[in-house]
Amino acid sequence: MRNYLRHVNMLGLFAVLTIDAQAAIVSHSEHSVDIIDTSYKMKIALDSFKFSFSDADGTVIAAAHASSGIKLNGFDAVSSTYDSETSGSNELRFNVSFSDDSQATVVVYPSDDAIRISVLPLSSNQAHKITLHADFKRGWAILWFSG
Repeated sequence: MRNYLRHVNMLGLFAVLTIDAQAAIVSHSEHSVDIIDTSYKMKIALDSFKFSFSDADGTVIAAAHASSGIKLNGFDAVSSTYDSETSGSNELRFNVSFSDDSQATVVVYPSDDAIRISVLPLSSNQAHKITLHADFKRGWAILWFSG
């Protein structure tokens, strides 16, 4: 897969990238959040929720997409905040705003063998088109959808 994962109409999206993970370490700054394990690193840019993956040697598995990391109903994420008070190393919560002023809660779940991303639009009374973007260099992804 290249340049995009997939988009689908639904109330929520669950995406999984299989990675060998054990005990993730989370570090964050004003601009990004890093999820680090002995075998991988996921970096999330807070300004656009662009995310990338690299292996333990620093080799890029999936680069951040050039234009956006996540879209809701065709609108790009324009900002996000990491909710460190309700997050832990097994569940990282983000409040994401989109260019049409809509919002969603995005939850990243690192686990022993996968990273799961859940996108929960705050306006859940209708189906939404959710798109996750990454530029895969190698490896593969499994997508799980729920809605």
